Amino acid sequence: MEIEEEQETISKYQRLESLHLSGSTKSPETFSLARTWVADCLKNHSKCNTPSEGTWYPTRLLDLDQPTLEESTTVQLVETKITPPSGPYTTLSHCWGNGHSLTLNRETYQELLGGVPLSSLPQTFQDALHVSHQLGVRYLWIDAMCIFQDAGDIWDWGSEVSLMHRVYSNSRCNIVAAETPNSHHSVFNSRDPSTMLPPIAEVTLPSSRQGNSKLTARYDISNVLFWRQVEESRINQRGWVKQERFMSPRALHFGAEQLFWECREKNAAEMNPDGLGLHATSGIFKSNYVDSRDRPRDDVLALNGYFPWVYLVDGYTSCALSFPSEKLIAFSAIAKQVAAVFNDQYVAGMWRRFLGGQLIWSESNRSKPTCYDTYIAPSWSWMSVKGRINSSTNNWSSLIRVEDYELQYVTDDRMGAISGGWLRLIRSLKRMKLLRWSNDELEFRSWTLVVSGLEAKSKRSENPWSVFLDDVLKDYEEESKNGILYCMPAKNETVLKNLGTQYDVLLFKLLDATKGTFQRIGLANALEGEVGHMFTFDPADEGTYPCVEYKDGLHTICIL
Repeated sequence: MEIEEEQETISKYQRLESLHLSGSTKSPETFSLARTWVADCLKNHSKCNTPSEGTWYPTRLLDLDQPTLEESTTVQLVETKITPPSGPYTTLSHCWGNGHSLTLNRETYQELLGGVPLSSLPQTFQDALHVSHQLGVRYLWIDAMCIFQDAGDIWDWGSEVSLMHRVYSNSRCNIVAAETPNSHHSVFNSRDPSTMLPPIAEVTLPSSRQGNSKLTARYDISNVLFWRQVEESRINQRGWVKQERFMSPRALHFGAEQLFWECREKNAAEMNPDGLGLHATSGIFKSNYVDSRDRPRDDVLALNGYFPWVYLVDGYTSCALSFPSEKLIAFSAIAKQVAAVFNDQYVAGMWRRFLGGQLIWSESNRSKPTCYDTYIAPSWSWMSVKGRINSSTNNWSSLIRVEDYELQYVTDDRMGAISGGWLRLIRSLKRMKLLRWSNDELEFRSWTLVVSGLEAKSKRSENPWSVFLDDVLKDYEEESKNGILYCMPAKNETVLKNLGTQYDVLLFKLLDATKGTFQRIGLANALEGEVGHMFTFDPADEGTYPCVEYKDGLHTICIL
């Protein structure tokens, strides 16, 4: 076995040394490799070729029915219901930047139907058509060219966006302009092949064979870093692209130095054409959700669980969106795909089955304002705040019982934009005060809690509470004085044996005492040994606290 491993390592290094990279990602060699990856995936990857609903096409496609590509080559927009396509189509993921020289709108519609010269399109779009042509695919879908971009045409935009999960999941391959800042830049890049061989570590070890001989092998030490070029590329910092990437069965990432391949069974690059191994942010999650559709529901939960959802949320909330109003919409395609596996109700970025536990989230951006100027989602949803979300993969149980919820939607899409909503919770409610502990308003230990008039029992000099406010710059001194701040224990679990049990507590501000409505304002946690007495103490007046109903020591409240 050791001899075989040694030979494989040396053989792999020799293959790396023998790679003949071209001076550009637009070379015949690069396109030949791309075709090889696609063909291998279509032939051998069962996870990437799941049974479809039948032949499905987007509403519109760009048609490049030409044997060769020149600047004068005609590109035509087709309405697929009027002119049914034949064969596969590709899609494009790109950064919009500051506008396009040509997009689909009411003024350009007839012109595009009649056909326009390839040279009239933005450079990124020209390159995407070139890649599609090299793959032998006649049709290409580009959002800017296949969805009406008129400012007032909400109907077409909303209708097409609701189909985004089908647009990308039914494509032959997604073409990713990984480093272009806008559509006027080329997806292709020049490079110096001599600088691209990975660093090699030479290791000499005692041989397992007889005698005192030694074996020397050389190891490529950069593989673990290779995929960062994809994860940290410009395009993958955009919120919309998360769902485009998740839904696509295959993707070609045109990076700054080389071409990368991504599918549900293989990640690869020009420097590692045989594969890099799957990464959690790509193929593993994709195949988990896609493969699970026909399994029994309990099996799905056991094998895949809801745990990958936490990482999807983490990745999405770390990305940027040009328009906050699109936050739910830009995640809806992923939600629709996952819903088919979970067989569960989607609730503003969370899932009904374990909704109580999923309320235990916090916003990790402590350096800038975290609240939106306009309404995006109810305060109990992580969709309601800016920035990256922290949420444990263990948050699938809770002390809180979610009795019911209701959401109002902007359109008929039940996974799209929200105009209002509420959540009804049942648990003992506690009155609290938020007191300033330090002057560093951006530090999560700058606040401490006094619950039911009780302070923490801490032998330490530091604040036992970690307080994560949804609006990090908000001062709650006035609300504390007015007695309108409340909290509700949401979870207690052992974090580390030597530390003991931790309490997670949801923080609320009273909105309407007569209706028992509150707004979530944050999350706090501390060790049970220091704060547990606060939540086992029942004040004599707790039955008078504002709520929808008080029964058997439990409050039913409504969170907006």
